[in-house]
Amino acid sequence: MDERNTIDIGNMLMNSEGVCPNCEKPTTILESLFSARQAGISDVSVCCCPQCHHVYRYELNDGKLVFTEDVTAQFSSGSPEERVRADEAPEEKKEDTGEAKPKKKKAGKKKKAEEKAEEKTVEIPLEEPAPAEVPAAEEASPLPPQMPLASAGEEEEIVQEIIEEFKFSSSEGSGIENPAAEEEMKFCPKCGKSIPARARFCPYCRKALTENRALANLKKYRVPAAIALAVIAIIAALVIYLPNASKRKAYNTALNHLKAGEYQQAVTAFSELGDYQKAPAYVKYCQGVMKFNEGRFEDAGELFRSAGSIENSYNYLSYLSGIEKLAARSVKSSEYTEAADAFDKAKDIADAAGMAAYSRAVGSFVSDNTAEAVSSLTAVVSENSIASDYISQAREILSYIDAVSRLESGEENALEDLAGVLSNCGELVSRKSGDYGSYIEAMNYYKEKKFYTAMCIFNSISDFRDSQKMAESCLQSRPSSGIVYRSGSSKSVGLTIYDNSDGDDMFVKIYNSSDTLVETLYIRDGSKATAYLPAGSFRIALAVGKGSEWYGPVETFGPEGTYQRLLLTGSGEYYSFKSGKYTLKFNVSNGNVNHTYTDYGDV
Repeated sequence: MDERNTIDIGNMLMNSEGVCPNCEKPTTILESLFSARQAGISDVSVCCCPQCHHVYRYELNDGKLVFTEDVTAQFSSGSPEERVRADEAPEEKKEDTGEAKPKKKKAGKKKKAEEKAEEKTVEIPLEEPAPAEVPAAEEASPLPPQMPLASAGEEEEIVQEIIEEFKFSSSEGSGIENPAAEEEMKFCPKCGKSIPARARFCPYCRKALTENRALANLKKYRVPAAIALAVIAIIAALVIYLPNASKRKAYNTALNHLKAGEYQQAVTAFSELGDYQKAPAYVKYCQGVMKFNEGRFEDAGELFRSAGSIENSYNYLSYLSGIEKLAARSVKSSEYTEAADAFDKAKDIADAAGMAAYSRAVGSFVSDNTAEAVSSLTAVVSENSIASDYISQAREILSYIDAVSRLESGEENALEDLAGVLSNCGELVSRKSGDYGSYIEAMNYYKEKKFYTAMCIFNSISDFRDSQKMAESCLQSRPSSGIVYRSGSSKSVGLTIYDNSDGDDMFVKIYNSSDTLVETLYIRDGSKATAYLPAGSFRIALAVGKGSEWYGPVETFGPEGTYQRLLLTGSGEYYSFKSGKYTLKFNVSNGNVNHTYTDYGDV
């Protein structure tokens, strides 16, 4: 039969199941035939239960194994002496008991070879049990429960023989003769019982009749040097591994601390491991995370760079790169695009996605994409998923955009609101505000009547809004000669001052002994003016300049004017006036009044 038939028969033998009538345990026909073959029974018409070792005839009925007759007693013959006496007795007509006498087959070449091999068999029982009572022939016991084990190769050979013999039996289409009549028998050299010639052990005394191949091989060969070296290598590996077992456990404990976010405990645990595996890198990583959480980004960056590729080091470094871009407060949108890209790469960092959205929103702001900036920044503030500092900056930008929008639409008080935003804004909004900041600054100086300073700022942004017009309005019309400012009403002292400054106008400030300004006079070139003062001590300061460059009483003639303090010879800076009238002339020879020059703004 071909290979396909062999496979089919093998499957049938493995799948045909039945239940042993004696022990009531299930078995397959292949297991039962294999068990019989191990007991030395080669006839495939009988099988042996692998559990209780009872021998049965059987049938296969619709794929099921059916045990039909228990023939265990037929494989449990008497002793050799009994068999001899039976042979010498005169022939008598005996009743047919149904028991077949053992008879020998004609041995072919294969059988003779097997007998020759058996003669050379060395009996090496590993463990011999104590002699047991031989049961009477009429009460023959089943085969012993413990049978010698076959090697993997022997098992495969036995299974193949069973299949081949089963194919032969199946092809003949007839039953197989009584194994007791067909099977060649022999006597156990130990207990003398008659047993099948092919048995590998005695089913009564368990005497092994063939040498254990594995034991024989061990006797034939000594342990090769390669195996010895391998054993030595394994022992050396154990010597190295076993001391590291505790470190491995401690290393896993440290990793568990890390996974739980217990960074300080992880640092301690990894530090105690020294240079074991990646412990030093993990120490740097955990320290970096702690610095990062404290907002100490520069220190964290150094530690993450030292940690290398451990855990999320590269993600943290990408995040810190984005932070560095934002810290520059640039007004270039490309810087914020790069920051957003860096945050996108910072996977697994809690607020990285929020920071990326914030960076893109600020980029829209600096590129004057106001609508997109307002939409994105509003979403960032609403989600509140980033650090509070950046939330505050987002609100600041939104306030600035709103104030500018209202100012441009002409809304009242919008300039004051914008000024309030800029007075408290950060560097980014201050830079972006640009001309708005300068304009508001100039307006503030203008309100303080510091017209010269205001004019300078307006001129610097002359193309912005109405800056040019405001600069022109900073140049004031010069007053007529006389009193500009006066505190009090006393007129005990009348001080007339003459201007002899050769083409320049003069602005006079009079301070009392408490250094409080009590009166100012404007005297045009070649004119005079009279101050009315209470009796007391006073000092006088002068500002001299061109009348065409008059910037008001605060900044007078600006940096182009000349500024002086009058000194009375022998009396110092202060003059004491009693009730009466006094005259003060400048640029007069042999006069009693001198002066000293001072800086602009010190008058």
